Amino acid sequence: MKILEQLFLNFLETSLTGTIFILTVLFIFKIFNKQINVRIKHILCFLILLRILVPINPYIDISFAHLLRSYDNVKETQEYNDREFKGMPYDNALKSNDILKSDEIKKNNNIYLENNLTNSDGVKEYNHSVNILYISTLIWSLGVVIVALVFNMSVIKFKIFSKSAEKINNNEIEQYMYSLIKNKNLKRNIPIYICNGMDSPCIIGIIKPKIYLPQYIFKLDKETIRHVLLHEFMHYKRRDLYINFLSGILLAFHWFNPLVWILIGKMKIYRECACDLSVLEILGEDSSIDYGMTIINLSKMFFNKNNLNARLEFKGNNKIRERIEMIKRFKGGSYKITLATALGCMLVTTVLFTTGIKVNALNLDNEGKGNNQIDTEKVTQTNIDDKHEFLIDSDTKIYNDIDRLNNVFGENFKLPDFTLETLPKMKELIKIDDNKNAVKIFFYNKDYDISKDSFTLQIFNGDVLEGLTGVEKSTFNERIQLDKLSLDYQFNIEENFDKIDGLYGKCITTTIVDDDFERIRKYYSWNDGDLCYCIKYYQLTKINGEITDENSISLDNIKKIVESFKNLDELNNIDYKFNMKNQQKAGILRDIYDKEDLRYASDILGFNPNMPLQINGEPIEFAELSVTTDSNVDENNINYEMYNCYSYNENSILLFTQSRHDILNKYTNAKSKGYFYDNDKVSVESIKIDNKDILRYSKYYDNGNNSDLRDAGYMWENDGIYYSVTISNTDGYHDEIVKEFIDSNPIE
Repeated sequence: MKILEQLFLNFLETSLTGTIFILTVLFIFKIFNKQINVRIKHILCFLILLRILVPINPYIDISFAHLLRSYDNVKETQEYNDREFKGMPYDNALKSNDILKSDEIKKNNNIYLENNLTNSDGVKEYNHSVNILYISTLIWSLGVVIVALVFNMSVIKFKIFSKSAEKINNNEIEQYMYSLIKNKNLKRNIPIYICNGMDSPCIIGIIKPKIYLPQYIFKLDKETIRHVLLHEFMHYKRRDLYINFLSGILLAFHWFNPLVWILIGKMKIYRECACDLSVLEILGEDSSIDYGMTIINLSKMFFNKNNLNARLEFKGNNKIRERIEMIKRFKGGSYKITLATALGCMLVTTVLFTTGIKVNALNLDNEGKGNNQIDTEKVTQTNIDDKHEFLIDSDTKIYNDIDRLNNVFGENFKLPDFTLETLPKMKELIKIDDNKNAVKIFFYNKDYDISKDSFTLQIFNGDVLEGLTGVEKSTFNERIQLDKLSLDYQFNIEENFDKIDGLYGKCITTTIVDDDFERIRKYYSWNDGDLCYCIKYYQLTKINGEITDENSISLDNIKKIVESFKNLDELNNIDYKFNMKNQQKAGILRDIYDKEDLRYASDILGFNPNMPLQINGEPIEFAELSVTTDSNVDENNINYEMYNCYSYNENSILLFTQSRHDILNKYTNAKSKGYFYDNDKVSVESIKIDNKDILRYSKYYDNGNNSDLRDAGYMWENDGIYYSVTISNTDGYHDEIVKEFIDSNPIE
C-alpha cells in the first residue's frame, strides 16, 4: 500500500503542476485565439500532456498538509549496546527494569511532543489524517481501474464490431492510397476495410494501423472519397494515433482533474484542425472550399454515437464550425512553423519540465499549529522520499535477519566469506543522521571472547571520515546520555601510515578522550561502488588509566577477510541467515521497528498486537517479539508474546505484554484463586476500568534505600488474548495509564 500511496502523491503533484500550465495555456488561447496557429496550439497541449504523464517534479515546495499527512507516527527511542562501549558482550539487561531514562535522553529524542499534547487528542487527529491519505489512494486507484476498463472495453467492442469488416476490393481506391504512400516515402501499406453499420470513417491501431470506411462511402463522389482517405492517411503520417493513446493513459491516471479532461477535449479539436491543414497543404489553396464542403456534407450524413478513444474519426466529436473557419482562413504557407515559433516551443518545453509542485504529505505546516497538533518535523525524521520509515526510530536497531537488514538499509552490500574463528553475532543499523544509516556487524568467537580475533564491520554510503565520525559519535553519545556523563569529550579521526600490500584502502584511527576515559580504534576502509566498508582491527580502552580491553587482528588476516567479500547470494562458508531455532533459544525472535516487523509479529502471535506509539505523553522505547518464559524449545513447546516498553518517569518504566498464551497460568490462577505466585504469594483484586474486568496487584520490595517502592501490575483477557501492564518503581496505582492501553488499537 505504501508504494501505491507514493504513486498517488506523485501523480497528484504532477496533476497540480499541470493544472497551472493548463489554465495558463487556455487563458492565452482565449486572448490570442486567432493569432495562434492551430498546430502551435496542438503542440503546446501535447507538451503539457507529456509533462503531466511524467510523475517526477523538480519541486516548488507547497504544503497540502491539511489534507494529506504523515504516513506513520515515527517515534524515537534510545538503546545502547554496552558490549561495544566497554568491550563486553551484549546484555539483555539493557531492556530490563534497570533502564533509567534521563531528562537528557528525552531532550535528545528525535520525537518531541508539545507539553500540552495528549494522546487522545493529537494521535487521533494524526491517525485521521493518515486515513485521508489511505482512502484517497483507494479512491484514486479505483478510478484508474474504471477508466482503464472503459477504454479497453471500447476497444474490445470495436474489434468485435469490426470482425465483419471486409478488405476493400477497389482498384481505384487502392491505387490512390498506393500513390500517397509512395509520395510520402512510407514503408508500410495501410489496409482499408469496409464495415457495414459504421457511422464514420476512422483509423485505428498503433502497431498495425487500419482504415475503416462505412458502406455508404461508395455512394459518394470520387473526390470526396479521396478527401476522406487523405484525412485518415494524414492522421497516420502525423503519428496522431500515438498521441491519442497517450491521451487515454493520461485520463486514466488523472481522471480526478477536470482540467485534464478539458485539455484532452481541446487537443482533439486542434488535432483534427492540424490534420485538415496537412490535407490542405497537399490539395492546395484552390481545393480548400471543396474540402470544406466534404466536411459539411459528411457531418450531415452521420451522427457519432460511440466516440471510442482508441480510434481517430473523420468527423469525431469535434466542433465542425471551428474546422470550417480554419479552412476558410487557409492560405498556402500561412500555417508553417517558423524558426521563432520552434524556439518558443523549446523554451516552453524547458519551463514545463523544470517546474513542479511538491505535496508535503508527510510534513505538517508549522504555521497555525494548535495545541493539539503534532509537529511532524520533530515527530518524524523520514519523509516520502526517504528509503525507509520507522515506527520506532532508535539510534541503534538490532536485526537477526541479514536479508531484513539489507532491505532496511536500502542498498545491497557484500559480506566476508572468511572471518577467522569468529561468527557474526550481532547485526545492527546505526543512525548516523536523519538521512543516513550504517550497517554494523560484530564478529565474535563462540565464547564471546573479544580479545581473540574479534572485529566489527561497518558499511555506509559516502566519505569514510564523515561516516566513521557519525557512527562513533552516535554510539558514544548514547552511552553518555544513558549514564549522564559529560558531553565535553574530545574526538579525533585521522589517516595513519599502516598499509596492506595488494589492497587499495585506507587505515583510519579514531580517538575519544574524556576525563577518565580513553578509547583508540583502528579501521581498515575501502570503497566498493557507492558503499564504504570499514573493519575495526584494533581497539584499546582505558578507564581511570587502566586498560579494560585490548584486542587486535593482524593486517595479514585483514587482507584475507577483505579479499573474501562476496554478494549475499554467493556466500558459501559463513552462515549469516536467520535461524529460527537459535533465536527461539535466545528468547528474542525480533525487535519491532516498522510495519513489516509488526506484520511478522502478527503472523507469529496469531493476532494483530496493539502497539501504542506513546503512553502518558511518553514515546515507546522499544518493542520485541519474544518466546514466553514457560516455553520449552527443545521439546517444541513454544509460545510467543510481544512486549512494549515505555518510560514513566526518571526511575520507572512501563511494560505492556500481550499473548494468546496465559504464561504460567498466571491470569487463570489469579482470577480463580485471588492470588498468584511470583517467588512470593501476590494477592490480586478485581476492578473495573473502562467497563472491563481487570485484575490489579502490587509487589513491595526493599532496595536498601526505600522499602516503600513497589511494582504495580494489571492483567486482563479479551477475545482469548492475555494482556498485562507492569509499572515499576511506582508510588501507587495508575488506572488512567492502563486505560490508555485498553483503549489502544493495532496499527493498520
